[in-house]
Amino acid sequence: MTKIKISYTDEAELTTIMTLLDPILEGFRTQKSNRKDPYKCVYMTPKKKRKPVKQGV
Repeated sequence: MTKIKISYTDEAELTTIMTLLDPILEGFRTQKSNRKDPYKCVYMTPKKKRKPVKQGV
């Protein structure tokens, strides 16, 4: 499973990153976490699970 972790310190950073990732966000769930101070985290996981694709075999 693919999981993307984004660490940030203030909301302005997160807003910029989410704006850049906007074209692909429709296929991902996002979840915020404030566990690790001073950094805040956002985790992104795909909405649909897919089988891995083998290449070159």
